[in-house]
Amino acid sequence: MKNKTTLVTMLLIALALAVAGCASNQGRPASCLQNEDCPKKLKSARHWSALADGIAEDVAITSLSLKRGVFVGSGDNSEFSRGFASFLRSSLVQKGIQVSGQSKDSLQLNFAVQSIKPMITTDIVSDLTGSYRHTPFEVVITVSIMENGAFILHNSRTYYVDQVDQSIFEPIVPPRIIPVTGSLK
Repeated sequence: MKNKTTLVTMLLIALALAVAGCASNQGRPASCLQNEDCPKKLKSARHWSALADGIAEDVAITSLSLKRGVFVGSGDNSEFSRGFASFLRSSLVQKGIQVSGQSKDSLQLNFAVQSIKPMITTDIVSDLTGSYRHTPFEVVITVSIMENGAFILHNSRTYYVDQVDQSIFEPIVPPRIIPVTGSLK
């Protein structure tokens, strides 16, 4: 009886340690726990702002060296793109870069967001309510500036996003209008 109790206690401790370990990966695959090169996770608009600040640093160097203002393209019509473009404009202005409302005579800064569906198995992640299955999605955010047909800045970064947030990074598809013909007689 004592051996059975000890075995149950050891199993409970092992389970608690496993759950605690899963909780610390912040929704990223377990393989990223030991790898510092794994993508970061975009979880809030504050993360979008930090991403825009980092990119604005690179753009500011390019813009100042060429002594030209920047026009920030709008990306696609996803929720992320609308917010990110605004954060990017704000960050550039705060860094003293002239941000133009028109692309003429300005460096054209474009960005694109690619949502990547996972091809990996799900990890078990734990939160305060217990364990659940989690499949991390990835997005690739690419920022570029072209001049005379050549890239003078090109930067692609990969991030994890939660499955429930994936739609924020996908373009909004307008509803299709179907014409109705005929009469109701």
